[in-house]
Amino acid sequence: MAFGKASRPAEGGNSANSGAPGDSPRVKIPAARPADWPSINTEIVIVLPRDGGVFRTRVSEHDRVNGQFLLIAPESAVEDLRATPGEKMMATWTTSAGLHELKTELVDTEGEGVQWKVEPTSPVIVHERRRFPRVRRTGAIKLEAGTRAISATMLDLSEGGARCVVDTTQQVPPDMVSTTLNLDNKAIKIKGWVAWKKQHGKHTEIGVSFAGVSKKDAEILRRYVMALNSVQSRKAESPT
Repeated sequence: MAFGKASRPAEGGNSANSGAPGDSPRVKIPAARPADWPSINTEIVIVLPRDGGVFRTRVSEHDRVNGQFLLIAPESAVEDLRATPGEKMMATWTTSAGLHELKTELVDTEGEGVQWKVEPTSPVIVHERRRFPRVRRTGAIKLEAGTRAISATMLDLSEGGARCVVDTTQQVPPDMVSTTLNLDNKAIKIKGWVAWKKQHGKHTEIGVSFAGVSKKDAEILRRYVMALNSVQSRKAESPT
């Protein structure tokens, strides 16, 4: 599928090529280098800051001339994707290097179903896998996936996600989930997605990556994890 022209003309100094009419098209220099963009067919998670909506999608095409790329959302999520041109979004994806974050803006929608043409508005930020301290935090937790609620047991927690186990008699959610964490008498609602799962006999271990956390709740979570990490570190260092 071909892209249309960029919604805004490139400003002076932001094009790689210039010249008289008939020359090669001007190549817009994007905020993030195309080499850092998620590659084609990469699964990414889009977060809509205005309401915390979180959706999984994939990259369909790159347009290096206009500094944009095309996203195609799963059909099952079409009814939930209500974005308009100009909408600010955060794109996140994971590689062996860690969690990647890229601020983007919706330029246009096109084609059948939901297809988003987005433009990077910031450089790509990579959070190394061990950036978030992980603390032991066990207890029952409910993972909500659509109209279903899955009972799980949390094993540990970090600012970026949680590791849980569920009984194999329960169907592990295949995609997006939400949950409520009770942290020092403060309940915070968190959305995320199942990043991985491993079978262990009668139980399935899953990793839930968080996304769409408000700044207020993210700060509550950060303070809780850091405080618990400090306590557990002191205990580990104390002589027995």
